[in-house]
Amino acid sequence: MIKLADLLNEETWKANKNVITLDGKEVGDYSYDRDSDSFWMDNITGNGQKSFETTAELLTYIKKNKTAYLKARKNYTSSGYTR
Repeated sequence: MIKLADLLNEETWKANKNVITLDGKEVGDYSYDRDSDSFWMDNITGNGQKSFETTAELLTYIKKNKTAYLKARKNYTSSGYTR
């Protein structure tokens, strides 16, 4: 049974149209490659990219590594990249 406090504290992550959002705020991006039939995002460690079969898998990975992901995105955008 879900408690009201859990619902109020739950974060809303979405992946739609190549944009990753957290509670409605854009926090990242991804791409879809038809040749590999996969969704791709920059690796959190900063070297290379990581692929996923579904956006649900992508979001699960980000949720598990939320702090590292948001820190990596902050470093990425502060380095002069636009997203």
